[in-house]
Amino acid sequence: MLFKPKTNRADFEREVLLEIAYMRDLHGDEAYLVATERARRPHLGGPRKRVIEEAARRLAAEDNGPATNARR
Repeated sequence: MLFKPKTNRADFEREVLLEIAYMRDLHGDEAYLVATERARRPHLGGPRKRVIEEAARRLAAEDNGPATNARR
């Protein structure tokens, strides 16, 4: 289940990967910016916030990677 508390690392990892895929599918190249904005929302809390923050962190790392900068 998507919003239940994550009790193990495998569940957390799966949710992060799903969030990343969702953000990329929906927002394309803007996925990092949207994920970062979502992670900053004040009403978001608990396990969901941790998943979105981790997804934003990973998208940021991809966005700032050497291969991405070479295409710009």
